Amino acid sequence: MAMECPNCGSSMVRRANRSNGTEFFGCSEFPRCRGTRQVDGGSTGRRGRRPRKRIIPSRVQPCTDRLPEALSPSRAVDFVQCPRKFYERSISRSVVFRATEATMCGTLTHYALERIFEVPRALRTPDRAVTFVRPHWGRIRDESENETLAALPDDRIEAMLAGSEMLVRKWFDIEDPRGIEPAGVEERVTATLGRAPMSGIIDRLDRTGGTSERPRYTIVDYKTGKLPKGPYVDETLFPIHVYAAAVATQSGATVDEVRLVYVDHGLDGVISRRIDEDTNRATTRRFAGIWRDIQASAESGSFECRTGPLCDWCDAWSVCPAWH
Repeated sequence: MAMECPNCGSSMVRRANRSNGTEFFGCSEFPRCRGTRQVDGGSTGRRGRRPRKRIIPSRVQPCTDRLPEALSPSRAVDFVQCPRKFYERSISRSVVFRATEATMCGTLTHYALERIFEVPRALRTPDRAVTFVRPHWGRIRDESENETLAALPDDRIEAMLAGSEMLVRKWFDIEDPRGIEPAGVEERVTATLGRAPMSGIIDRLDRTGGTSERPRYTIVDYKTGKLPKGPYVDETLFPIHVYAAAVATQSGATVDEVRLVYVDHGLDGVISRRIDEDTNRATTRRFAGIWRDIQASAESGSFECRTGPLCDWCDAWSVCPAWH
């Protein structure tokens, strides 16, 4: 009996890992489907392997004509973490980056915290906010990146939804939306930062003062994961610093503060930083430098693989030259 692909059910064929010669089974429908199995019949799910940190050369065809028109802060972080991941996600787009239970919990929580500001102040309660979670899951569950989640057993899906509802309620222990009237929610921001085209979406933009001609803002970004510690804090702040620099390019606008709100950690989960011109200049230089590096990689076709523990959660693993 032929071995079936764990992704699409097609037959599997024996292949060899180009980096180390190890054999594995790959889907016969490659590259349309990139499902893999171990030679012993098990799935090549890689969690728990704790891959070593290595930098491995990786080349593709020059692709300057396929670069995104603008770079978001999150995609800039992708490139810093692993240029090959950026290539697969933002240029090749041959891999579906699938949502996990953790990332979907974050998506649903963000959606509820966005929608609660659409209702009158007096109705902005935890009970009202959680009503946005399950209908949104119903609307997006059939999207391609959510197919794996939608196929989970009912008890797993229920735990995911209940987890999101719990996070929404915890947010009310940190902030009271009845006293907040944001200047923008899920606000699209575009700018040019040192010749680098930037575009992204801010979770919340709060007006904190100034005048109509020279407004002052605080940027708020919701987080549903673990609280960063030590040197990882500054790296976690980089994307929101990019948003601050982008808003500051708008005529007369000033961002005085950025705030990460880790909703699962109460008041201890709020990380705030003051913003000044020096911060914006440093952020602009770094962001522009990342964009130049991306352009250079696209011109040469060199998108190196940077392996490490994050490989365990990367959907590009199935096509990464470091592993196959």
